[in-house]
Amino acid sequence: MFFDRLSLKNFGPFESAEFAFRPGVVNVIIGQNASGKSQLTGAIVAALIGRPALRIEEDGLGPSIVDVCVREGDVAEHLRLSVAQSNDSDVTVEQFSRSADNCESTDALKLRLLAAWSNPAGPRLLLLPSTLSRPSDLSSDDLKAAIPASFKRTREWWQLLESGVMEGGAAASGREETLRVFLDELARRSRSRESLPLIVDEFGWFGDDNLTAKLLEAIAETSQVILLSHRQPTYRFDNAIYLESRVTEVHSLAYYNNLIEQQRPRLKARRRAEWVRGAVFPLPESRTCELKEIKGSSPVAAIRSLVDQYVVAFLNAGHPQEGLILWGVRDEDRTITGVVLSEQDCDEVRRVVTDKLHQITPTLAPTAYRVEMHHVTDGMQVIPNLYVVEIRVPAARRALLYATGGGEVYVKTDSGKRRLSVVEIQLELLNRVGIDVPL
Repeated sequence: MFFDRLSLKNFGPFESAEFAFRPGVVNVIIGQNASGKSQLTGAIVAALIGRPALRIEEDGLGPSIVDVCVREGDVAEHLRLSVAQSNDSDVTVEQFSRSADNCESTDALKLRLLAAWSNPAGPRLLLLPSTLSRPSDLSSDDLKAAIPASFKRTREWWQLLESGVMEGGAAASGREETLRVFLDELARRSRSRESLPLIVDEFGWFGDDNLTAKLLEAIAETSQVILLSHRQPTYRFDNAIYLESRVTEVHSLAYYNNLIEQQRPRLKARRRAEWVRGAVFPLPESRTCELKEIKGSSPVAAIRSLVDQYVVAFLNAGHPQEGLILWGVRDEDRTITGVVLSEQDCDEVRRVVTDKLHQITPTLAPTAYRVEMHHVTDGMQVIPNLYVVEIRVPAARRALLYATGGGEVYVKTDSGKRRLSVVEIQLELLNRVGIDVPL
C-alpha cells in the first residue's frame, strides 16, 4: 500500500498544490523550516483521521480541501477532507472516500491505515523525534531476523553488528538510539503482513549517514517511505521533492495539528499480565473493567456487535478513568479462556474495531485508544491461535456525551452497560453542567 498523489487547496501554507510520491523507494521532501513540510504530510494524516488532526483558524481562507490517493495493486481509494465555514462562523468538517472510478469506496485501505494507529505492536505510520525515547519490546534476535538478505551483503551490515546497537543498553549513544528506532520499525514490518507507508518527520533529528539511509532503503523494499528533511541529505535518495521557502504564507482555514501524537492519552502503565489459560485474571469486573467470554463460532462478529457500545459507555464516565475491555476472560469467575483467532482474524478484529469506533460521535481519534492481542499460554508455551483481545480507552471531558454510529448513548454500570433514553440523556447533560432539575 502506498500514497500515490496529494492535492491541497487552502490547507496550511498551501493555496493550491499537488505532489506525487513513488512506491518502493524513499521519497525525501526537502525544505527549510516553515516551508510547509510537516503540513504537507500532515494533510495526509488529517485526511485519514479528520477533525482531531486539525487546527482551525476561524478567520482563515476556505474551504480547505485535501485529496489523497492511496493505492495497493489494482485498488485505489481517494480520501477527501473538506473543511468549510458558514456565514455564522460554524465550521464543518466532512470526510468521504471514493474509488478510482468515482464509485463509493469500501474504505478497505483507509481502515487498515486507521487500525495501524491504534496497534502499539505493529508498524507505525509516523515516526517523530520523540520516538527516540520509546522503549522497544523486540530482542536482538528479532532485529537480526528482520534484516533482508540484500542488506546483509553490504558493508553497512558489518558496521551495524560492530556498533552494538543490536544488543541495546541504557548507555547507547544518540546515533545508536536512532539506528535502533529504524531497526525496530524494520522488524515490526517484517513480522506484519501489512505493507504500510512510513512517514519520518525531520530526518535531521534521526541522523544523516549512509548506514541510516541504508536501513531506510531496506524498509522501502516492502514499504513506501516519505522522509522530511530541512536540508539536502548527504545520501542521494531516489525521489526528491523540493519546497520553496514561504516568507508570506497563505492564511488557511485548516492546518494540521502537529501535536496529535504528543496528545495521545497517557494510558496508565500496568504490570504485564500472565495470560495463562485457566488462570484467574486479577481485576474484577467493574465500571472500569469489562470481561467478556466468547462462546460462539464467530468471535469477530461478537466483538463487532458490542465494541462501540462499551467504548461509548467508558467515554461517558464523566470523570477521569480508564476503560478496559477484555475478550477471552469469563466474567463469572474471571477465568482466562482465550479467543480462537487466526492471523487473518486478528487483522479483521483490528479493522472491525477501528471501523466501529470511527463512527462514534463526536469523533474519536485512533490515537485515543489501543487494541492489543495477547497470546495465551498453557503456563509454559504459547497456545497457537489463542488470544485475549484487549481494548483500552480513557474517559472524555465531563460535559460531553458520546454516541455510537447508530445514535445510541450508553453509560457503564458495575455489571455491564445501560442505554440512556432521550429524557435520561437530557438530564445527564444538564447534571454535567451543574444544573439541578427537580423531577
